[in-house]
Amino acid sequence: MKKVFFLLGAFFAFQSYAQQQIVFKNTVTNFNVTIPNLKSGIYGLAGGISIVSGAVLYKANGIEHIIQNTTDSVSPPIHFYKDTTTEKWTYDNYYNEASVSGGFRNYVFVDTLGTIAFASTGSEAIQPWPLGDMLLCKTLGTKLSWTRISDEKSYYHSMGVGDVNGDGLYDAVGMGRSNDWSEYPHIYTQNSNGSFSESRGFLDATQYFQYGLSATYVGNLLKNKYPEIIIAEGPTGSIINRKGFSIFSFDYASGKYKYLTSPKDLGIYSNAGQGTTSIKSADFNNDGFTDLAIATEGSPTNYIQIWSGDGKGNFTPGQLIYYGDPSKGQTNMSFREFEVMDFNHDGWQDIVVHSNDFDTLFRVNPLPTNQYGTGVKFQNCIWQNNKGVFSRITNKIQIDNIYPSFMKGFLINGDLRFFGFEMNPGNPPNFNNFKLHDVTIHFCNNLIKPTFNTSKFQICSGDSLKLTVTNINKGDSLKWYYSAKSDLTNVSNKTFTDSTKLFITRTDSLGCVISSDTVSILKYSIPSAPNLSRDTANYLISNTIIGNTWYKDGVAITDTTQKIKPTAPGSYTVKTTQNGCVSPSSSPFYYLITDIINLSSDEFIKLAPNPFSNQLNFDFVVKGYQRLNLEVFDIATGVKVASKQNLVAGMPIYLGQLSAGTYLIKITSADNKISYQFKMVKL
Repeated sequence: MKKVFFLLGAFFAFQSYAQQQIVFKNTVTNFNVTIPNLKSGIYGLAGGISIVSGAVLYKANGIEHIIQNTTDSVSPPIHFYKDTTTEKWTYDNYYNEASVSGGFRNYVFVDTLGTIAFASTGSEAIQPWPLGDMLLCKTLGTKLSWTRISDEKSYYHSMGVGDVNGDGLYDAVGMGRSNDWSEYPHIYTQNSNGSFSESRGFLDATQYFQYGLSATYVGNLLKNKYPEIIIAEGPTGSIINRKGFSIFSFDYASGKYKYLTSPKDLGIYSNAGQGTTSIKSADFNNDGFTDLAIATEGSPTNYIQIWSGDGKGNFTPGQLIYYGDPSKGQTNMSFREFEVMDFNHDGWQDIVVHSNDFDTLFRVNPLPTNQYGTGVKFQNCIWQNNKGVFSRITNKIQIDNIYPSFMKGFLINGDLRFFGFEMNPGNPPNFNNFKLHDVTIHFCNNLIKPTFNTSKFQICSGDSLKLTVTNINKGDSLKWYYSAKSDLTNVSNKTFTDSTKLFITRTDSLGCVISSDTVSILKYSIPSAPNLSRDTANYLISNTIIGNTWYKDGVAITDTTQKIKPTAPGSYTVKTTQNGCVSPSSSPFYYLITDIINLSSDEFIKLAPNPFSNQLNFDFVVKGYQRLNLEVFDIATGVKVASKQNLVAGMPIYLGQLSAGTYLIKITSADNKISYQFKMVKL
């Protein structure tokens, strides 16, 4: 057996409408393998696919799998898995032991470990009829193991799985139609060794069946020990005595399932031409009760109807999901079954339909001579639940130049994934040469804006601001946009020296894009140094009104007002801060306390003459002191202009170097216990 596979190509694109951002990519893998019983045709996998119901994509024990079954007469299911090392799809094998006539019609995921139950109707064109089966598939690493549930052929249009007899093992309920089993659903209970046995008569429906069965469902609708069984009708031709679907619950007295109720309002079943194809359950309106989504087919088109449950077995028909009535000229898109999932992770269960038609809602530019068209539109398969109301998403999710026969959607690794097969061209065609399309659709929700390392975006002349993005994840790429410039080199920080407006975008590893807030960097000039003066009330005043910081002898003090009144002499300066920029320091102002010390009557300190020209005569009598110190300050500025140390009484003091003006002369002792001041005028 020849196996060839390789990655053909991939791309990303994104659309954003109504604040919903979606990114998507298509990965294509080519295969050239030998698979038996594949016959000519125009549909998909080696030409062997014409319906899509039985194909599944799932993940089990960390490995992704695809099971595909062709629709030729008696064909084996085909298995692919994604290699965890190369992340490429790999063809495993075909499984003859699971061959069925006509392909799988429906399926139920039994658990999250890769156990899946399949139902087959069997080919309706082959006699004797019916030829369908129920099978169980278990996933074992990269291989599959198959068990045949049913032991005789029947028309299994759908099936349900659940523990109907309370022994802890799951059982199978198939919508069977055979001469031997009449119209009753076929119940097979599981044995301890994993095999299954018929359980005829376990469901008492003697008074129920007037019309043919079409679908079954097993699920715990009423939260009892035993699950309920739903059986639903096919097209009837008349609505007289029609029930649509009926619920059977376990009766403890008889040990059987007995009829419980049917909907009072027939909903879509009021159209006698509609027959059930599948049933799924979820709480679609988030009221805490289980609801149903039921797919039907017939004239004029296929539908999915939402049925709201009340937790007591009563269901009310609600919204119809469909694509229009073709008999009225409305655009139609046929589909075969659906999946229920919360694809955008908003807490509301959504619906994805499986389409295989050639209409304009699914195909791009389909033509009679080219039914595949020029690509596929995925958005029309996706119905978003908007608080209990479903609508197709408005985003354009289109991939051109692909020609699969179908695309089916499943939720894998939190993303919506569509897959489908396309036959590679050839002349003559080689039906074993095909490609697999694997489309990932990711809904970009709850994205967190990029943030910076600071919330202060001011700089001063001569300074710079280094901005760093603080919440980067592995695989992110950053783009910076500022003024009319940009930096697309994926740097996590940039340094700015001028005023500008800027924002950045962050693209995560999946392609989702989120922008930061736009911030403005403002560049300010450094303010000039303040000027100090002293008023007549002995306050020191700065010419700057706000932003002042005062210093005494070079040490910051608590004062921040425009003017202060010092309580101690010293050299005072001030700086101002404007827009975060700090000015140079003012010129120092030496502040003198001007109160005159009173000496005793027999003590004195004298300076003469006043005014003086160049020389002062200094004399003093102060008890306990033989020497004093002298300091001279410019009274206008407070600046110290001269000083003399260790002066004795009677010593002349020469100050001829001073300019004419008014001065304060301070006489102090070495221990600062004596402090005396004179206001003197220099001629």
